[in-house]
Amino acid sequence: MGLVYRRAVFMVILLASFFTPSAGRGAEVDDLKATFEQGIAAVNKRDLDAASVFWHDQIVSFGLHSPFPMDGKAAMRQFFQTVLDNTESSTVTPINFQYRVIGDTGIAWGHIRTRYKPKDGPMHVTFGRELITYTKVDGQWRVIAVHVSLIPSGN
Repeated sequence: MGLVYRRAVFMVILLASFFTPSAGRGAEVDDLKATFEQGIAAVNKRDLDAASVFWHDQIVSFGLHSPFPMDGKAAMRQFFQTVLDNTESSTVTPINFQYRVIGDTGIAWGHIRTRYKPKDGPMHVTFGRELITYTKVDGQWRVIAVHVSLIPSGN
């Protein structure tokens, strides 16, 4: 009876350790969330240099309106510059974002509202789903992958 009891207690402690976030993990999630929020703030300020600090050199991104990926930091900068050149304003608003850290990988996901006004047209509002994957580089979170998909109207 004693050996079975000890094994059961050990298994409960082991399982609890897997499902209980440690203080360190909580700090990592807070750091990931802060990085995400800083990146969104830079995008909303339309500050290409500040936004690109958060991108890994090998980032891959599927944007909201294009079926083709942007592959690499240079491609992301070119895309952003095109957006800046062709819009009077643009704002991304995260909705109900979640954050998770698994080792040196961070994930942020949720819904977004995008408002943008082309220089030659009316304001547009779209809603989408977004998943951003980060990796730790020299102690800093850097975006390595982004996938955004439109939510069909009416949903």
